[in-house]
Amino acid sequence: MRFHKRWWLGFLGLIGIYKLPDALAAFNGDKGPIEYLYLTWLIWLLYFVPEKQRSSPSQH
Repeated sequence: MRFHKRWWLGFLGLIGIYKLPDALAAFNGDKGPIEYLYLTWLIWLLYFVPEKQRSSPSQH
């Protein structure tokens, strides 16, 4: 396994954790629908998940 080339962008995903209560409040109707956009910050957290290293055909 190895980290993504842009693993440092995963730190931006931490903003999504900070904004998660606002996004959940939008589900309850306490805030406006624009708070749903805060959930998109969580997508950046995927850069922290290591990817499987591809094996080359010569190793088989």
